[in-house]
Amino acid sequence: MEKQLLVPADFPCEYGGSDEEMVKFMHLMNSIWNICGKDVVTSFDLTPFKVICDLGGCSGALAKQCTLAYPECTVTIFDLPKVVRVSREHFVTEADQRIGFQE
Repeated sequence: MEKQLLVPADFPCEYGGSDEEMVKFMHLMNSIWNICGKDVVTSFDLTPFKVICDLGGCSGALAKQCTLAYPECTVTIFDLPKVVRVSREHFVTEADQRIGFQE
């Protein structure tokens, strides 16, 4: 059976508004990745790749799923400066040593 993740047409895809709104959005993204993240990152064998790049990585939830599924990898998240700042403040901690950011 094929799995699909459907996103409503009116889903907020831009990082506008206040930091509080962005944090709410990022929590929603985390919730989605906590439900289906393992299935997504293991749908292909990424074991040969020691460095994974996450473009538009938002809160780092996908990066965390990658580091859980592939203990030998590191993940670099590429995102906007404001998003990187909020991610570092609220989501990716010092304990996530295999996750880095690039603005």
